[in-house]
This record gives sequence, C-alpha cells and structure tokens, in this order.
Amino acid sequence: MKNWTIEKAYPYVLLVTGFLGLVASFILTYDKIMILKDPNFIPDCNINPIFSCGSVMSKPQAEVFGMPNTLFGIIAFSVIVTIAVAMLFGAKFKPLFWKLLFAGTLAGLAGVIYLFFQGIYRINAICPYCAMTWVVVVALVVYTFVWNIKQKYMTVPKTFEQSAKFVVQNHIGVLVVIYLIILGLVLQHFWWYFGS
Repeated sequence: MKNWTIEKAYPYVLLVTGFLGLVASFILTYDKIMILKDPNFIPDCNINPIFSCGSVMSKPQAEVFGMPNTLFGIIAFSVIVTIAVAMLFGAKFKPLFWKLLFAGTLAGLAGVIYLFFQGIYRINAICPYCAMTWVVVVALVVYTFVWNIKQKYMTVPKTFEQSAKFVVQNHIGVLVVIYLIILGLVLQHFWWYFGS
C-alpha cells in the first residue's frame, strides 16, 4: 500500500464510482419504467417511510424537461467507466480533458446537492440508490480535483493554495468528513424517526 499513489489509484476510483453510479442509475430507471407501466408497482427500495425510492421518483424533482434524472446518470456514469477503462489500457488525455472532467464532476455535485436538499427537506424521503450516487459523486469530485492538482493539469488561485494542498494531502480525511456531514444532516432531519 506504500506505493499506492494517486496515479495508480485514480483509474480504479473512476471505475468503482462509475460502476456503482451506473448500477444505481439502471435500477432507478428500471423502477421508473415499471411505475409508468403500473402505478401500483412498489420498488424494492421502498423500505420504510424514510428510505423510499417510490416517494422520490413520483415527485417533479425526479425529472428535468420530462426526462428522468436517472437517464442523465446512465450517460454520465457510462462516460466515467469508459474513461477508467481507457486509462487502465494506457490511454493518456490532455490537460484540457481533465479540466473539463473536473468541471463535469462539479456540475454533477451541484445536481446532487440540489437533489439532496429536495429529497431531505422538501420530499422528506431518501432514495437509497440516490444516496449511493451522492457518495460516488462526492468521491469523484474530491479525487478528480486531487488528480488534476497532482498532475499539474490545474492550478488554483494563490488565496486557495493552502486549502488545495490540504485537500491533496488529506483527501481520505476530507472525504470522511464530508460523508459524516451528510450523515449528520440526515440524522438531524429525521431524528424523529431514527431516535424514537
């Protein structure tokens, strides 16, 4: 593990996160199709009043311009898996490619933050497969940032140099803290259920 550098780990990070996101998107897309075919269909991920895919999928926030959000997930995570496989076979990409990928992960993060807020604070339900995408998108953003900085594909303004250095040196801790914040927000909002 001593020689397990970001250069070696990053393609696998892309592969694992992309694969998990793709699986979640496919399952949610399948469930959405089943609900459209049969409004009485109950997805397997309807576990209890809090963890309920059906509650989330039936709301307007689950679509953009009439298209389910899950279709965008299938496209985005397929791209991530493709990049990972290409890297594992030795493909090299120009710095602009990596900057654009980071911009894409930030766009994905913006979508995740919006859907997290809508799910927790407006719909009052958590879609377990959506939560899986929260986890993988956060990891994608952190590690694509670290990759870009370590490879010198991207620079940050001097004001944020120390912050960027901290993230690069402590990426696992940063990721854990973000996950704990997400968990804390969920527990705080649904404490009436979890704490009873």
